[in-house]
Amino acid sequence: MRAITLMLKIIWSPGNAFEDIRDSKIGPWIPLLILIVASLTFTTFFLSVVDPVDVAIRQIQQSPQGGNMSQEAIDDLRRTLTDSNFLRILAYVSSVGFLPIWILVISGIYFGIFLVLGSRATFMQFWSVTAFSFTPSLVGTAAGLVAVLTTPPAALDVGRIAVLTAATFMPLESGETAGFLYTFLQTLSVPTLWTLALLVIGYGVVASKKIGAGVRTIAVCLPWLLTVAARVGLVWIFG
Repeated sequence: MRAITLMLKIIWSPGNAFEDIRDSKIGPWIPLLILIVASLTFTTFFLSVVDPVDVAIRQIQQSPQGGNMSQEAIDDLRRTLTDSNFLRILAYVSSVGFLPIWILVISGIYFGIFLVLGSRATFMQFWSVTAFSFTPSLVGTAAGLVAVLTTPPAALDVGRIAVLTAATFMPLESGETAGFLYTFLQTLSVPTLWTLALLVIGYGVVASKKIGAGVRTIAVCLPWLLTVAARVGLVWIFG
């Protein structure tokens, strides 16, 4: 219950919440569990509303490579995906494993960066701060759930589920012809930017050495910007 209260407190008073997390030495387990449950809930609703095979085929057909596939090849792919249940299994496995592993990796990266900057905080403290900082992703999950429930299945586009991104305001036709711009706008989401801000605050609280806000902001945002650049670059190159 204490951890849940702190997740709520992070929304309106992140500094005090992270101080409580540091002083009480609360681990990342409850936030991780809640994030997994939220992800599983979203996946279950998504798969109950739409056929993941139809969505996948539609995404493939919208890509430059998929546009060159024959109807026979598309039908064969549809039968293979339907018979194997691969997409449903992948969706549930990803729901359970992706976000916890991603948070663990992020924690390790930032722990190393701040260690170089002089921080003497433990890895567990960084892991806890990172897990709690992903609380805004619950807002994104809830918004995506509303999008799934209110969008006709035939018109549902995976990229459009993330309704709290700048890409929401980009016409779909433009997204198909300028994929790199669409991909970049997808990275500018409210939950992501909110999480980055929380990481800047949280790491400043747990770091034993005083590290300025400007340095913390650069240390947190630079790896994210590099990831965005790599993602957009791959889409630009391979289209």
